[in-house]
Amino acid sequence: MTAAIKKLVKSLQIGLLALLIVCSSGWSRDFGVIGKVYPIIEEDLIVVLQKKMMEKQRNGEFAKEMKALKKRSEQMMNRPYGVKLPRAKEYQVTSLSLVYRLKEDVVDADGKIIYKAGTEVNPLTIKQLSKELCFFDGDDLEQVKWVLKICGENPRNKLIMTNGGFIDLSHRYQRRFYFDQRGEIVERFGIKSLPAKVKQRGDHLYVEEFPID
Repeated sequence: MTAAIKKLVKSLQIGLLALLIVCSSGWSRDFGVIGKVYPIIEEDLIVVLQKKMMEKQRNGEFAKEMKALKKRSEQMMNRPYGVKLPRAKEYQVTSLSLVYRLKEDVVDADGKIIYKAGTEVNPLTIKQLSKELCFFDGDDLEQVKWVLKICGENPRNKLIMTNGGFIDLSHRYQRRFYFDQRGEIVERFGIKSLPAKVKQRGDHLYVEEFPID
């Protein structure tokens, strides 16, 4: 490279640097304040909640809310979500078979096959139902009396409410009752009316619905 060319290249580099400086200065000009500028101040959410809680405590609102919550909880415990079924108009009995076919092998902890896939299994031959399940509406006094008389003498039987005041009834009769929440058990057994009993005879379950009028 000749001395003249080197001189030209150096001149171009100096000119480009000057241009960059000028452009940079132009873009960084102070255009003044367009509007008022405010600092970003956001109160902490926890602080806000604490303030609201303290205010509710001062004006007594918190105590009222807690009292109402306690009352709703007690009502829910006493009367869980159940299902309202009609009284049985006639005696009905239905036989239920619990036999099902295994889709895969059943093995023990050592990997030994207990039941092969395709085997028909009846749980009632493995574990028997040694008690009767008695279902009734706790709001129907006649049903309550019936279930205590028919099922209550055997302490192994389960007296199961589908509706009504669970705690009130337990205290009144000093008995241990159970509650079928949302009617899941009666639906599983296909119970359509009350009072009803479920018991085992042989390798089947029998669902009985009784008229008490």
